[in-house]
Amino acid sequence: MKAFKAFFEKYSVWFISLGSPGLFLWAFFEAIFFPLPPDIGLIIFVKENPEIWINLAALSTVGSASGAMVGWLIGSVFKEKLEIKFAKNNKYQKIKRNLLKYGGEAIVFAGFTPLPYKLFAITSGMIGLPLKVLFWSSIIGRGARFALVGYVTAKFKDGISEFWSSPSGLIWIFVMFLALFIYAKRKSKNKENRLFKPKHLGGHDNKTWLDEGALSYLVTNLKVKSYLDIGCGPGGMIKLAESMDLKAYGIDGDPTLKFNNLDVLKHDYTKGESAFDQAVDLAWSVEFLEHVDERYQEHYMKDFQKAKYVFVTHAPIGKTGHHHVNCQSSEYWIDVFEKYGFKYERKHTENVRIHSTMPREFVKETGLVFSNLN
Repeated sequence: MKAFKAFFEKYSVWFISLGSPGLFLWAFFEAIFFPLPPDIGLIIFVKENPEIWINLAALSTVGSASGAMVGWLIGSVFKEKLEIKFAKNNKYQKIKRNLLKYGGEAIVFAGFTPLPYKLFAITSGMIGLPLKVLFWSSIIGRGARFALVGYVTAKFKDGISEFWSSPSGLIWIFVMFLALFIYAKRKSKNKENRLFKPKHLGGHDNKTWLDEGALSYLVTNLKVKSYLDIGCGPGGMIKLAESMDLKAYGIDGDPTLKFNNLDVLKHDYTKGESAFDQAVDLAWSVEFLEHVDERYQEHYMKDFQKAKYVFVTHAPIGKTGHHHVNCQSSEYWIDVFEKYGFKYERKHTENVRIHSTMPREFVKETGLVFSNLN
């Protein structure tokens, strides 16, 4: 305790001695590695200059967001080394899952609450969260927090308890609890939902989810005779494949679906590998990868390896959606498939996106084609 007090006194005095730039630096370094929250410095400065509390809060916000960008850069540059170091760190794994699931919303929440903001910043760089998403989410989360601290300190110098009993305090309490409630509600909703929900996955019977153009291109140019739809939903794409004279199969984990006259295996990949045992020419998977946690990757990759060619779509990092638990960049998925013995087919990928007729933008934006080298 004495050591911490000495540390606090030494560095806080140094930051304060620098004036306003010291407050910026305090917030900047805290977002990377410094253990003392900048709220302490903000309170000290606002007490001395209550009339400019909003300027000081803004300075702290920009300093913190700037430091977070440096943290993002550290995570991006040293990704491999940090992945090894934090491989068994439960806190890191939890932060990573939240960032993949909620994107910028997780940064906003971490910036406003006592969560380890610096770890969120570094992890966002490791997973490839867009830098602009990190910056603006930090501005919102940290801005709200520092505005609250600055306002309370400037308005109620005689005691913070006076603030919480005032109308302004009650409004702030309501806003904070509303934000926490919405966040918790979303999180619990995602937990309660099963791995697959019919209305949120591809392969549906309505034309919004069908892509005759993309499938026709693949069938013609890759000489496809057999087809497997992983995450097939009710089977709209399977029916389309059958109409093209393909031997078509499907795999889906929703136990409530009924597949009349379709060759579909019901399987939940969180439970292990499937029993599918057919070799096929093409494995098709739209709106599937982002719905399965990274931990179960090996389970479904075994089925992709049964195909000569693979076509998949994915949700990019920061693209929040219903039960999105593994949003990643195209580069990430290219690396994953190459690790499992596939080759990325750039030309076919470009052509499939051009030929896509699906009204939804999944295929046009993130469709990827791979050939199996195994």
